[in-house]
Amino acid sequence: MKLTKLIRDAFVRAAMNDVPKSEDFEAQAHALVLEESITKLPAKVQPLARDKNLKFCLRMDNYYFYGFNGFASTSVFSPRGDSYKPSNEIEAELQELKTKWQADAAMREGLKDKLAAAAYSCTTRKALVALLPEFEKYLPAEAETCKTLPAVANLVADFTKAGWPVGAKKGVTK
Repeated sequence: MKLTKLIRDAFVRAAMNDVPKSEDFEAQAHALVLEESITKLPAKVQPLARDKNLKFCLRMDNYYFYGFNGFASTSVFSPRGDSYKPSNEIEAELQELKTKWQADAAMREGLKDKLAAAAYSCTTRKALVALLPEFEKYLPAEAETCKTLPAVANLVADFTKAGWPVGAKKGVTK
């Protein structure tokens, strides 16, 4: 079976979906910022902020930051209506998480590029399976052509009845 662009791209996407993500860096960043916003609350209010059933009673704002895939926002507690600003330590930790995320994303992109290069170097399914036998499960099964139906049956007659070529009389063949 010939490999098309669609088949190759689906093959690469399916294989990459089986590569586990190392960590959820964005969730870690959200948790880090939320926890610091709780520590800035008065000591008697902090247990309320940590209680899942009561935290809705406290005022929360959105904190926007340049996240891992562009701008992100997370909910934070804001005491007395003050807007949340992360400390220098938290900003450093956020930058460290972003650096780790970028390294992980670069590694995944490198894997994807290598697999795509291998897939695009082959023109048939058989050649790709020979090159990467471990990845055969991500390819579609070999499609068999139907041998009971004729590929071309009265094609010229059908076209002629439709008035082909232009200017010819309908139903007349040469």
